[in-house]
Amino acid sequence: MKQVDGTPPIGAEAFFPQTLCTYLQALSAATTSDAVWAGLVTLAKALRLELVDYVHSADEHGAHIRSTLPARREAPFVRPTTLGPRLVGTAYGDNTGLRQLNAGLLIPLTSDTPDQTAMIVFGSAAPRATFEHLIETQAHTLHVAAMAAHTRYGQLHNAEFVTRAGLTPKQKELLRYVGLGYMDKQIAHSLGISFSAVRQRLAMVQQKTGAQNRSELAAMATKAGLVGNPLAKTPCPEGDTDHPVAAIQTHAAE
Repeated sequence: MKQVDGTPPIGAEAFFPQTLCTYLQALSAATTSDAVWAGLVTLAKALRLELVDYVHSADEHGAHIRSTLPARREAPFVRPTTLGPRLVGTAYGDNTGLRQLNAGLLIPLTSDTPDQTAMIVFGSAAPRATFEHLIETQAHTLHVAAMAAHTRYGQLHNAEFVTRAGLTPKQKELLRYVGLGYMDKQIAHSLGISFSAVRQRLAMVQQKTGAQNRSELAAMATKAGLVGNPLAKTPCPEGDTDHPVAAIQTHAAE
């Protein structure tokens, strides 16, 4: 097995399928959520799986869904009750609300928001026996790929929030101050603008983002990475701080 650039595998890569290693290298280079989705579909097609259905986040208000099916669901989304993968589709007496799904592998995924859920289904119109032979050889690759794609997709999708909402640089800066907990007068002083100008900009940001109140704006600022996650500052339980880490460095693969 060789890497994308043709060099021999290094370290742990020698113990993983080449298909998976190639996919993870491409995923690392993805810079948009669309690229992550396209890569996942490409991987599935390479493994002769023509259906990919990705529920990025779902709650009682709706779901963010990407799917290779033009008309996706005939039934409401059903939240997986465990993190264990399961076989779904008409061949298994369970269509999960998906059209044209004869046999599929459903992989539940974790979410950083308690009331949301996520999952990926890889499916095929192939007979049950053919599909099960494929899953027997590729289940590990699909499971790792699904979890990695979900993590990377979420990171990039959140980072793209400002662009999707059409916020201007000034509106982005205003949102950051809201995320930091600044009150309107503090924002006005920091930006050197009038109190009324702050109110006008806030109204426009709410209109563009769909936020109902200031709390939602602050949450959006955190999710978009404009401010730090306050939960990351939570102290470790007693006994877990004997070896503090001063800094974390990222080394590029050689």
